[in-house]
Amino acid sequence: IDANVFVKPDLVMDFGETSLCDFFGQGSVDFILAKDIIEHLWRGDAISLLRDCFILLKDGGSIEFCLPSFEAVVSKPEITPEMMIEYIFGAQSLDPGPQWYGHRYGYTKKSFTELLISLGFHDISFEDGNTNMVIKAIK
Repeated sequence: IDANVFVKPDLVMDFGETSLCDFFGQGSVDFILAKDIIEHLWRGDAISLLRDCFILLKDGGSIEFCLPSFEAVVSKPEITPEMMIEYIFGAQSLDPGPQWYGHRYGYTKKSFTELLISLGFHDISFEDGNTNMVIKAIK
């Protein structure tokens, strides 16, 4: 699933306008991989997507995210302020029109954990990936 038709996804979807629940049944999914997507959504749209994921997962189902770690980006002395801008906001096109790569929101381990817990997820774990973080959670 992707919003960008040019990557030829199986399903083109704008999470700001469409719900996953329109395409998949409640409690019908064992595992969801959300790689490099959450940071591309406005915070409210990301929360809606996470709610949908919780609804779609079976009890005991798991979800895995890969997203930039705001803490890691701003704490590394080798990353210049100019590079931080690229890491935090994403590589945005100079051309007008859709910005497929721009970031709309950022998260820390704490803020993302609190968000997941507020939605009902548990057994949350992290792996550091340099300037990214991998977060796993269970419904």
